[in-house]
Amino acid sequence: MKIENTSDEHFLKKVSIFKYSENEASKNTFDDIKDVSFINQNEECIHWLNIYGFQFANQFKQVIKQNKLDDFLNILLIEEESRNKVIELDECIFMTINTLHYNKKKFSTEQMMFVASSNFV
Repeated sequence: MKIENTSDEHFLKKVSIFKYSENEASKNTFDDIKDVSFINQNEECIHWLNIYGFQFANQFKQVIKQNKLDDFLNILLIEEESRNKVIELDECIFMTINTLHYNKKKFSTEQMMFVASSNFV
């Protein structure tokens, strides 16, 4: 059984935020989990918070709380395997997409989850 690294330090290596608009595009990383914020920012800019890995339940809870997102996301984000779905929540939409990949004569799948609102994904 593989033991996943769930430390804040490892989480911060797996998270970044892309900001883009008609006039700008940038990618930023974080030094502290308290800085992972994307709500109530410039409405003219889209914020894409990208996190690789589903093992960060404690960090997800903190990011959800400090960005004032719907608490139900805590349950949805820890589901390791889920069918494709779209759920409307308070001021955001949650989506799960399972993708199929073919590489070197082998099929594999990847589950991706998205939370989207008017100025963030």
